[in-house]
Parts: sequence; structure tokens; C-alpha cells
Amino acid sequence: MGYATRQDMEARFGTGEIAAVAGADAEGLEAAAAAAEAAERPQAEAASEEFLEGVAQQAMDALRNARMNAGDPPPTEDELDAAADQARADSQAAAEAVAQEAIDKAVADATRAFEDRRIDAALADAAADIDATLATRYAVPLEGTWPRLVPLACDLARARLYDEDPPEVVMTRRTAARSVLKRLASGDDRLIDGAGNEAPRHGAATAERAGPEPIMTSDNLAGF
Repeated sequence: MGYATRQDMEARFGTGEIAAVAGADAEGLEAAAAAAEAAERPQAEAASEEFLEGVAQQAMDALRNARMNAGDPPPTEDELDAAADQARADSQAAAEAVAQEAIDKAVADATRAFEDRRIDAALADAAADIDATLATRYAVPLEGTWPRLVPLACDLARARLYDEDPPEVVMTRRTAARSVLKRLASGDDRLIDGAGNEAPRHGAATAERAGPEPIMTSDNLAGF
């Protein structure tokens, strides 16, 4: 379970920065984009060719109908071929643009998915760090929404997105986040939800169930 999302990170640091850092693995990003283009191009080109053939067929049908309505002899095969070729030529640029748009979308989707995987991994690592620190006091992983943990998770995840040499401000925020977590774990601070309720303590469920064993008497066994 995570304590923040990509949307939380984008709201805190900006969409552009998160995309840039998540896509900093240039080799992996290029490989994902190339794979997406290779997979989409044959389909896009086939769709483009199908579109052009449809345009050509419409042009030939239009020529036949025009001759028939005018009472003229039907067009020859050469005339039909010429009409079809002209229609294809007139629509070639549009067909190529549609194909390229499909390829570009596939590449963009693959890029976004690559970034999402890196961000999700960083957020998962951040959640693990949070749980490891808070485990001495709270019952982790915590369920529900904990507004106090969102910026801490974002700061920890942001640092993990850098493969090497994170900027000083990134490291400063990570250090500050860990300091807050240590205060929460020690009891110097309290982790509360939006309604002001403190997070469930470590071992609280066991404590609530603890108590003397029921004594079996004739009174409390009546009716059985």
C-alpha cells in the first residue's frame, strides 16, 4: 500500500519535473518508445492503406454514377484506374498524418507507462521506508488516507527517482521527511487522519482482545 500517488507528486513538484526525473533513464525510455513504435507502425500503415483503398473505391463509384446519371457510356478500366490513383494521391498526406498520429500516441502512452512504473516503484520504496520507521509505534501498513504522510512519501520517492547525484534540495527534503517520521515513531509527534483520529497503535488490536478467560458457570451456560 502506498501513501501517495503520481498526481500527488506532480501537485507538489510540478508535472514537468516529475516527468523529467522519471524519464531520466534515457536508455530504458528509448527502448520503451522504440518497442511501442515498432509494434504500432505495421498496424498504422495497414490502416492507412485501407483508408486509401476506401477513398479509391469511392472515387471509382462516383465516376460510374456520374456517367450513369448523365446517360454516358460506363467508364473504361483505364479511366477508373486513373480516378482511383488521383484519389489516392489527393489523400496520401492525410493518410500518412493519421498513421503518424497513431504511432505518436502509442509512443506517448509507452513513455507515460515507463514513467509510471518508475514512479510506482519509488513510491513503493517510500512506503516501505515509512512503514519500517513507524512500525515501532503504529500498526503498519496503515489503511485509509493520512494527509501527513503524503508530502513525506513524495519527498522520499522523489529522491529515489534520481539514479545518482540528487540535487541538494531533494536530499534536504528527504532528510526532513525522515526526521518527521522519527518524531512520529518516537511519540514526540502524533499521526492523525483528516478527522483528528490518531493512527492505530502497534499491538492495539491485541490489547483490545486481551482479558480474563470467561468462567463457565451454570448461569452463563443456561439455554445451551
